[in-house]
Amino acid sequence: MKIKFGSNLSVATLRKATALAETIEQKQDELNALLRGERGRKGKVAKCSRQLSPEQRARISEGQRRKWAERKTADVPPAQPTSPG
Repeated sequence: MKIKFGSNLSVATLRKATALAETIEQKQDELNALLRGERGRKGKVAKCSRQLSPEQRARISEGQRRKWAERKTADVPPAQPTSPG
């Protein structure tokens, strides 16, 4: 928002005008969000519209299983040969 000021304004008046302009801008943003149907922080979080397909979920699950299997086999120490005693 552009505001034209005259040269005869004091610094205090300019600071007040700037603060008021910022407040107005914040209120406009709140109003726009309200009209779009968005809720503030106190309201419920909007449900994400991006959902995974069953195929995508299966791919991710398989990748995680493979990753954990590799990690599990890497963590197992090699077997120690035992000598009969």
